[in-house]
Amino acid sequence: MDLPPLFVLFPLFVLFALVAALVLVQAGFSDAVAARRSDMPASAKNARRRSALLLVAGVILALPVGFALLWWDNFGRGAVTLVPGVITCLVIGLALSALSIDQVDRDSSEREASLVPRSLRSVVPPRFAVATAAGVLLAIGGLIATTLTASADSFSNEMRAFSISYGDIGRTFSPYPGSFYSAPLMIAIVLVLVLALACVKGAQRWGAVDTGLYDMALRSRIATRGVACAAAISAFGIFVVGISLDRAAGAVSSVGDSSWGWKAAGILGMGMMIYSGVLGLWAIVRFVAPLPSMSR
Repeated sequence: MDLPPLFVLFPLFVLFALVAALVLVQAGFSDAVAARRSDMPASAKNARRRSALLLVAGVILALPVGFALLWWDNFGRGAVTLVPGVITCLVIGLALSALSIDQVDRDSSEREASLVPRSLRSVVPPRFAVATAAGVLLAIGGLIATTLTASADSFSNEMRAFSISYGDIGRTFSPYPGSFYSAPLMIAIVLVLVLALACVKGAQRWGAVDTGLYDMALRSRIATRGVACAAAISAFGIFVVGISLDRAAGAVSSVGDSSWGWKAAGILGMGMMIYSGVLGLWAIVRFVAPLPSMSR
């Protein structure tokens, strides 16, 4: 079984674009409302506007990248890398935000001191950070496993199929995340992770604005959204691996092979799909609402 043709995937892309647009519009709306607070100093407003503009730039970049990947297709590789490509564009905008906020003109030469420690816990919710780290490891580990168990597809001669034979019975299906699909996915996950860590590292510095509270809130928003992007792309990778392992385990069972390893892989695949759903929804929530209401 191969991936559906481009005209079938196009409505899915439109649906994804609408959901992403709603999420980003809500996030931008909350930023705009927060930036109009009368008690917010001018430097904080300018820093937040600059951050929002760079995030919008990432969104604008994501549109042609998404359409190009979808149109490219190439045995479904463009469709598989669509979501990772869009997420990569978003986190590029966030990383540029982390670099740019130090360039905002401050209101005065003096700044408030803060006793808040410069640690990961102070800029990103700890449980979310742990769940994201687990997701990254699970996604990369799973993609390595599918790469090692993949075989060449007879039609394209690419590593994108799964083949099993037991006795005189054999079965092959495609697509399967061999190196043809897993290599670009792993590259995208690593790239997003590096950019997310850059956001977190930038958030641990001080001095974007004079007021410590707004300075920390701005940096925490950028850092948490960067980690949310890493969580989202990991969730996508985990889902791809999970559904592939479940199908592979079913193929192994259908030829009469009762190997306990593939039975465990099928159970693991189901668990990975559940975890990907939870982590993906958590990532969306954290992207839209990166901070508690009192610190927005």
